[in-house]
Amino acid sequence: LEFRRVLFRSATTMFLLGISALWFGCSNAARDIVAETAIYRRERMVGLTVPAYVAAKVTILALLCSIQCGILLLVVGWLGSLQASWMFLYGAVLLAALVGVSIGLLVSAAARTGEVAAGVLPLVILPMVI
Repeated sequence: LEFRRVLFRSATTMFLLGISALWFGCSNAARDIVAETAIYRRERMVGLTVPAYVAAKVTILALLCSIQCGILLLVVGWLGSLQASWMFLYGAVLLAALVGVSIGLLVSAAARTGEVAAGVLPLVILPMVI
């Protein structure tokens, strides 16, 4: 019975860590492209390619998410008792954050304004949580 409780707590903790990381990535990226539409169009006129632009966005957002995920794991590890490898946990949480970054960039590219992107974001993430 005690093993079941520990397993349930671990699964719940991992679920919440994954959702938090997904939200980090989405919220970091949701307004990026839509806020820079004028800059992007001007840069496209002088030869900026789409893969270079997306790679630059993903690189900066991945760095930001890696810091956020590290802080999240430190806080959760300090307050709770995580029983898995820290590198495994960090890799899983960072992967969820990077998925969130890609979802956020997709929402940002599809939205017309930053407010629309921020408003649509919960509607995109909520079905994944459920």
